[in-house]
Amino acid sequence: SEVNFFFCFSNAGASENTITLPDLWNYNYYLVDSLNCFYEFNGTPTNWDEVPVGWGGNKKMFSLDIFIPEDSLSFVVPFKIGTYSYAGNVRINWGDGNEDIIGSNVTQEQCTHVYENSGNYTITLNVLRERMPIFSFGETSVSNSLKLLSVGGTLGLMSNKDEDIIYTPEGEPINVVNFDYMFSGCSNLTKVSSSLLQLNVGDIENNVLPNAIRMFEDSGIQVLQSNFFPILGEDVNACFYNCRNLIKIPKMRGATNYNSCFYGCSSLKDIPSDTFAWRGQSNIKSKIFNFCFSNCNSLVSIPNDLFLFLDEEGVDEFVGCFNNCINLETIPDNLFAHTTAVSYSGCFSGCNKLKINPNIFGMSNSRFSKLKNDQTVDLSS
Repeated sequence: SEVNFFFCFSNAGASENTITLPDLWNYNYYLVDSLNCFYEFNGTPTNWDEVPVGWGGNKKMFSLDIFIPEDSLSFVVPFKIGTYSYAGNVRINWGDGNEDIIGSNVTQEQCTHVYENSGNYTITLNVLRERMPIFSFGETSVSNSLKLLSVGGTLGLMSNKDEDIIYTPEGEPINVVNFDYMFSGCSNLTKVSSSLLQLNVGDIENNVLPNAIRMFEDSGIQVLQSNFFPILGEDVNACFYNCRNLIKIPKMRGATNYNSCFYGCSSLKDIPSDTFAWRGQSNIKSKIFNFCFSNCNSLVSIPNDLFLFLDEEGVDEFVGCFNNCINLETIPDNLFAHTTAVSYSGCFSGCNKLKINPNIFGMSNSRFSKLKNDQTVDLSS
């Protein structure tokens, strides 16, 4: 039998060994305390919608909206090829009446489907085991990535390939996946579900959290809700590199390397003040913001408290951070008040409309250090 519900709690107050949902499936339960029961699902799902919402569990389905052109009728669901001892059994409905099952040994053949006709299709994927294989469009062909239009639903809890799993000193697997290159190159992708990553939050207890290197690089994504990401791992380098249609960005909490994170997001006009906030308090991690907002040439303002949650004892880098933000006219005087930076080199180079108070950098490490406190520098001259 297939096991689907793990660490799934309900205030059911059950008193028998089996709970039966009419015309559905059986659930064995394990009493945890007087209020909560741990349910283990046995059987093959037929209709997830009839499972009570309060039971939660890994009853998630996600979908891919694609367009198949006449000159390229195949599509690859980009699960990473390999062996997954902790994942498998994902049912793929290709949207044309055909279905396949992805097992624990993922092959290119399993992930590929050839359509008879061109047109728009919605592929749905149901996770039939505790975890699903990790996937990344960045590892498929450019032509395959261009077929993706939107992504809906929620990804199942993902697993690394066996060879990529790390273990605790006690031999327990820490099976945390990264989001690296997930939608890289998907230039026709405009919309992603706000709940897409809600199951893949990492292992907070062991401080192993997901990175998002080049996750949306060169994609057509337009809007991401504030809570799209969980707390992130160390690296979000170039996460939204050249996302020229992006107008609303999510919180990017917990990372260390924000290098080129929003580079070239030329439609971005505003930055939320809590973009880098860490649970409402100071973040003791050092930060790299080099070229973070470089070439965001529609950006017109920077919030006063954008870097408020950086710890003053951290070491921060802002090389080229706002380079070539050509429509930026003013910046808050205390923008860098909570940073201890080793370099601001070229931070506002190319910002030809900008008038700047030289003291925002601190008098000791700025090329403006000999100016008087009340002077303003016109960078257009």
